[in-house]
Amino acid sequence: MAFFEERLLDCIAYGATGGPTFNTRKVPMRNGRVLRNANWSRPLYRYTADYQNIAQDDADTVVAAFNVCQGASHGFRWWDRADYQVTREEVGVIPVSQTMQLTKTYGFGSGALVRNIRKPRAEGFQLFVNGIAVSSSLDTTTGIVTISQPPGGLVTWTGEFDVPVTFENDELFFSIDARNGQVGYILTANFSVIEDFTA
Repeated sequence: MAFFEERLLDCIAYGATGGPTFNTRKVPMRNGRVLRNANWSRPLYRYTADYQNIAQDDADTVVAAFNVCQGASHGFRWWDRADYQVTREEVGVIPVSQTMQLTKTYGFGSGALVRNIRKPRAEGFQLFVNGIAVSSSLDTTTGIVTISQPPGGLVTWTGEFDVPVTFENDELFFSIDARNGQVGYILTANFSVIEDFTA
């Protein structure tokens, strides 16, 4: 599988849906209770996006991306509008190697889930060590940051990120809307995020 470091068009229509999905096995017990077992330790994200009444050039861009990706074979970047930024997100303490994986932590009550951020955006990215902004080298294709600071400092970061996705299906359906004498294309695309979660 190849991966293209290109974000698909942002001009999606209202009504686009998506978000995290877990997999839980539910086992009814004789006493009436239900035993719940989490099959996945991290979620798989899925999205459905409509491109409604878009111009010919934009329709060509989506169709070209689908063809180059050979349907669901290859990946690209996607903007999850519900979850794409962090502010002073704690990563951890600088190790001896001076390289760290960017992460985002979701907390609720006493629980937490840490997500690796693989596709950060260079624009607006800031790294802090012990609360002070420092220079660093960011790999936007992996989310690995190299820090020119001695080990031991607490690292936080602020910025935005994309998610790595593939088309979920090998079909891209479209319809042609001819209202008011103008032709507009409507394309519906489904995406699945490529995550390194452990089942």
